[in-house]
Amino acid sequence: MRSHFLERTGPGSEKREKGIALILVLLALLVLSLLAAAIVFTARSETFAAYNYKLDTQADYLAKAGIQRAINWFRSNHYRAISEAEASTYYLVTSEGSPYNLFTSNASPVVCKYGCSSLNSPVQLIGFGSGSSNYPDIYNTESTARKVIDAFASDLNDPSNTRVTADSDDSGYFNVNAVLLNYQTVNLGYLPPLTVTPVETWLITSRATWTGGSGSTTRVATAEEQAVIQPIYIPTWGNALYGFCSVTMQGSSGTCTDAFNSSLGAYGGGNPSVASGQCDSTTASNVIGAGASVGANGGVTLGSNVTVSGDVVIGTGGTAGCTASGYSGSTSSVLGQVINGPHKDPPPAPTFRANFPNGAPSYSLGSGSVQVLPVGATWSNSPFPQTTGVSPATSSPCMDTTCNGTAAHPYEISSISMSGGGGGGNAPVLELV
Repeated sequence: MRSHFLERTGPGSEKREKGIALILVLLALLVLSLLAAAIVFTARSETFAAYNYKLDTQADYLAKAGIQRAINWFRSNHYRAISEAEASTYYLVTSEGSPYNLFTSNASPVVCKYGCSSLNSPVQLIGFGSGSSNYPDIYNTESTARKVIDAFASDLNDPSNTRVTADSDDSGYFNVNAVLLNYQTVNLGYLPPLTVTPVETWLITSRATWTGGSGSTTRVATAEEQAVIQPIYIPTWGNALYGFCSVTMQGSSGTCTDAFNSSLGAYGGGNPSVASGQCDSTTASNVIGAGASVGANGGVTLGSNVTVSGDVVIGTGGTAGCTASGYSGSTSSVLGQVINGPHKDPPPAPTFRANFPNGAPSYSLGSGSVQVLPVGATWSNSPFPQTTGVSPATSSPCMDTTCNGTAAHPYEISSISMSGGGGGGNAPVLELV
């Protein structure tokens, strides 16, 4: 016996089906609405992010421009560093003493002890943030009526001078702070033209404010950049000896080249009393190999008793009558390396003043002799022919009483020979300072 069930549909069933369809449609609409809102939000966020990135980038570039502007300012005549003669007056420094008169700051940041608005406080130039400028009350080299602090405030912190405008909608300005971290003098020149600017290490902070419109003062974006700056000095003599064709260096035991850093004090080596290799001593103070190289456009020959504390640099010839002959000698005589270098042209002939003496002096250094070149006044060796064209005439080979190798005060040497001594404390010494 089978049972049959009949499915009946009525008005109630249709309503239930219609209700389920409505819910599904509403859910689909909700999902689509959320998806559309997310898409719109993402697009707006990316638009704002791109816009903010543009503003941040513009502000960052402007802050970097402030750093570069500060570097240029410190190199200009709107700034003047404390000179060597003023160092012990204004700053807390340590002196190496006579005859070098080198001064080094004994604190970082450098401390001002005289002539500043706040004594025994760091030396600084402030353009934004807390604090105030604290720099000696001196005038810059541009004008005897304009002080360094005033020039800094105007050149690097007045928006009318530091604003950068690309167009009517893109503009901003920067402000700069500077803190003097280190100060040291380099050497004492014989005349003001030879007085080298002190080595100063400055911490520069540049803050840029991007305002958008060229006339707007509203801050849209800001950025800060920092940099530590100091000048780079290239040695007057990059080599102890350099020949425009060739160099031959021979001598008795102990003949050598080395160098020293004048900013660190006096030369700490001496005349070696033992075999070669002791010139660049590891026990002597302030003796370095940098600047002690020997080079030539053509070739270099070293004797068996010679030591070069730096490199031997071989050129490519390139001069009429000069060929590249390379290096001749023992590699153990070179404490650095034997390397190839570019051709170097001879320096231009100096322009001497009228009536410069035709007879230039010659120097012969024997046992125990010491000769320093150039000298600061009249030369020690005499007699020299009287010079004319100056008043009064002098027995100096210069046109006046000061020889420093410049066109205004030239010197000329005919020849220099060194012999005798045999090493030890009696060896002849020639110092180029």
